[in-house]
Amino acid sequence: MRPRAHLSRLEQRRARHPRGADAGGLPAGARRVDPHPRAERVGGPGPRDRQPREGGGRRPVPPPSPPARLAQPARGPHGGSGTRRPAHPGSGRPQGRGDVGRRGRPRPDVARPAGPVRELRVHRPAHAGGNGPLPGAAAGSSRGVSLGRILVVSNGYAEDVGATAIIRALPLRDVSVSVYPLVGHGGHFPPEITLLDPRGDFPSRGFGLRAGWAALAALGKDVMHGLIGFWRAQRRTLRAQRGRQDLVLAVGDVYCLAMASAAGGPTVYLVAPKSEYIAPHSRLEVWLIRRLACEVFTRDELTATALVHRGIKAQYLGFWPMDALTFTGETFGLPPDRPVVTLLAGSKPPAFDNLLLLLRAASGAAAAAAAPAPAVLVAWAPQLSPDRLRERVASAGGVWMDAGRFRFDGIDITVTTDRYADALRRATVVLGMAGGANEQAAGLGKPVVAFPGTGPQFTRRFLEEQQRLLGDALVATSNWQDAAATLAHLLGDPRERERRGQVGLRRLGGTGSAAAIARRLLDRLALDRPSA
Repeated sequence: MRPRAHLSRLEQRRARHPRGADAGGLPAGARRVDPHPRAERVGGPGPRDRQPREGGGRRPVPPPSPPARLAQPARGPHGGSGTRRPAHPGSGRPQGRGDVGRRGRPRPDVARPAGPVRELRVHRPAHAGGNGPLPGAAAGSSRGVSLGRILVVSNGYAEDVGATAIIRALPLRDVSVSVYPLVGHGGHFPPEITLLDPRGDFPSRGFGLRAGWAALAALGKDVMHGLIGFWRAQRRTLRAQRGRQDLVLAVGDVYCLAMASAAGGPTVYLVAPKSEYIAPHSRLEVWLIRRLACEVFTRDELTATALVHRGIKAQYLGFWPMDALTFTGETFGLPPDRPVVTLLAGSKPPAFDNLLLLLRAASGAAAAAAAPAPAVLVAWAPQLSPDRLRERVASAGGVWMDAGRFRFDGIDITVTTDRYADALRRATVVLGMAGGANEQAAGLGKPVVAFPGTGPQFTRRFLEEQQRLLGDALVATSNWQDAAATLAHLLGDPRERERRGQVGLRRLGGTGSAAAIARRLLDRLALDRPSA
């Protein structure tokens, strides 16, 4: 007999605890099924497992309880998946390596119950990858058949207008849309759309980063009004959207794209207001677009071509703000052959002062123009106070005849806040101090006359950039007196009006861009295209 030190562990155990029938255990040669298998012990049996029961019979094996969690698949004799083992009754923990020896070999004294192998599933939180119900989805809906989720980030009133056109082209029954306007309160968006917070306005109205003393002064006021803390809160809001959105749409400049990227996920970028007509993209801008955007749409063909040459897959599908125009057929009670001048004072608070300058130019043009004298329409931004408008007009010598009409310097003027598109289409010539509104007028084939105004937006530099963007569709003048003379000339020269109008149509005209971009977004979400 070998010394005890040279005996195998199994032989030592059998020598100490014989398994014969006379020992109160199983008959010789039979295998025992352990109801509580665990890692192999060395040094002695457990007191519970080795004590015989009365009557000499073996201890009955209780049926395994159903596991509280999914069990790990057991290892087979060759390292592959074996049969599934029951968990410890009531423990709620996956079963350990009770049927496997220390060297990975199966224990010969443990029987494995037959049955299919159940795969281990990894459960993720609902926000981690699109699992779970989506915002606005009915209970029990699944990711494949319910809503897709889009976050729209914009940074300006004109950008809000363009984003709204795209949102309206989406099938909102299939897509959950939330919007975060970085500038302003987002009042232009449909009421059924969820708006994220915080939102607010600052003295510069988003134009504080422009060059010029007026813009720099406005930026200083922004900082004094808490701009830095507000910016940090915006970043926190966007970072909180990580994992909650399937797609991000950034509508604005590269700053807007960089902010939107904080929300994570694929980002589609609508390039606005940047255009190759104004200035080429810088190296930093190109690098950011390459890094952050998965798809790029531009506002004109020239910009798309320039970005493609610099390695960005940009496309031009049209000027999407044109799809935001809603026409009702309103004629404002004017005969079709009467010339009309439509005034655009802008959508920011400086519009109150700029409107008075526009009124002087319009009255000067009416006095110099040939008969019949033009009618004058004012397309007033609905978010600007009508009460303050009445006060400013009255203080400048205007007389109100009713809520929508007043007389100024001998001419009758009609004000509309809800027929903006009709006022543009009815115009013979547009006299404007606006950004996106001037561009929409040019896209309708209307010649535009403009001059620098007050405030940080419609500065001389901004007017020069808009001149490059619109080309001959816009006539840039120095002051309201020059604008009045130019306006009178265009009213009397239909051929010149036609020539300039065609330039705007070629650069920005046409509709259908918003629907085309919406279809591309749906393709990104792997949803069906909206039915025509």
